[in-house]
Amino acid sequence: MKLMNKKQAGFTLIELIIVIVILGILAVTAAPKFLDLQGDAQKSALQGVDGALSSAVNIVYGKSIINGENKKESGSITPDGGSAITLEWGYPVATRASIVAATDINLNTNAADDPATGDFDFSLVTTAGAESISIFPQGGDTSSNCHITYTQATTTAGTPNTLNAAAAVTTVTTGC
Repeated sequence: MKLMNKKQAGFTLIELIIVIVILGILAVTAAPKFLDLQGDAQKSALQGVDGALSSAVNIVYGKSIINGENKKESGSITPDGGSAITLEWGYPVATRASIVAATDINLNTNAADDPATGDFDFSLVTTAGAESISIFPQGGDTSSNCHITYTQATTTAGTPNTLNAAAAVTTVTTGC
C-alpha cells in the first residue's frame, strides 16, 4: 500500500485566533466613530427645528406686513386654524406660547426638563434688553453647544417706534 502525500488546506488555529484578535482591535477603535448616533440625531433634530423656526418667523413677518402689524411695537396675528401669535415689530416674541403657535414645535410646558410634556426643553433669557428663547434637546442646556437661540426684534433705546434689529435665529451644533 502506498501512502499519498496530502497537502494541508485551510488555516491553523493560531492563524484564526490572530485574525479574530486583529478584527476585535479594529472594531473597538472604529466603532465609536461610526456609532455616534445620538449626537447625529440631536444635530439633525436641531437643524429641522432651525428650518421650521426660520420659515415660521419669515411667514409670520410676511403676514404681519399684509396686516400692517410690522410697523407696530406690539401686536398679534392669528393664523388660519391656529392660536394667536404675539408680535413685536411684526416678528413673534420670544415666548414659549408664540414659538409653539408659530411653529407647532413640541416644547415642554415649562423651562424645567419634563419629558412628559414635550420633545425639547427651553430657557428664556433677557440680555441687555433683548428677549430670547433657547431651544435644546431634553436634558441639555445652552452651555452644551447644542441649541437654537431665537432673539426677538428689538427697538433702539430711547427711540420709540423704531425697529433696531430684526428677529434672528442662531443654531449651535458643535456640542451635539
